[in-house]
Amino acid sequence: MAREASGGGGVQVRCSERLTQFLHPVTGGEQRRGWGIGESPHESDLYAQLEDVDGVDYVRSLRFRLEEEEPGTLETKRFVISSGEHRIQLES
Repeated sequence: MAREASGGGGVQVRCSERLTQFLHPVTGGEQRRGWGIGESPHESDLYAQLEDVDGVDYVRSLRFRLEEEEPGTLETKRFVISSGEHRIQLES
């Protein structure tokens, strides 16, 4: 839920930017040192990132998915996480 009654687009942009930064393969993650091979975020990590965005009171629900460029990549743990498309819906 967003605190901004108007101009919620700013909150959406900040949420998307936060996710993009956090999921960056080289400079993302908790320590801003990137993601290791086969390492992926936990859902709780994403909640924490979004709830830290100015204008967000809380996150009611969150869905994310890992997509493979080649079948079996997730199973073998031979991947590096990166950000994709974000769809953010705000309620006030």
